[in-house]
Amino acid sequence: MTHVEPCNCECHTADPDSEGCPKCGERHAVEHDPVKRQSRLDELRAMPRPQKLILAGKADRATRMMLIRDVDPQVLYYVCKNPRITLDEILEITRLGTLSGTVADLIATTSQWVQSEQVRLNLVQNPKTPTPTALKLLPGLNIRHLQAMAKSWNIRPQVKQAALKLVIERAR
Repeated sequence: MTHVEPCNCECHTADPDSEGCPKCGERHAVEHDPVKRQSRLDELRAMPRPQKLILAGKADRATRMMLIRDVDPQVLYYVCKNPRITLDEILEITRLGTLSGTVADLIATTSQWVQSEQVRLNLVQNPKTPTPTALKLLPGLNIRHLQAMAKSWNIRPQVKQAALKLVIERAR
């Protein structure tokens, strides 16, 4: 990092020119230079699979955002296992068309992430989420979302039928 915009944390108020503490280091880890970002992307693409898997488990936010786009489902699995992953990144993953069943199950069984209704909704609506997992998440959804799913043609028939059943039960 060359120049860091100071945030309001203790390390920057003490020394505005410092790179900051590890907490705010990730906040400033976003690479703004498109050339650097492209070269990092090329570097990740050229990386051997085992090295990518190791990197995914300990990568910073900018690298995780690039690794999320990787076609290998195991890379995505290890990104989800990264202890520093945020809810925003999980939301991004649940919207992916390349989501694998194992990653969807991992997200659905992690209480920290499944507390978010948006995560549950994205998983239920994602066609790659296994049907049993989607059906388990349905009761935790808002009635408005269930009604929309019951009317939608873009939802799997089993999920659509279960959503309609829940709407009827809740209307009583």
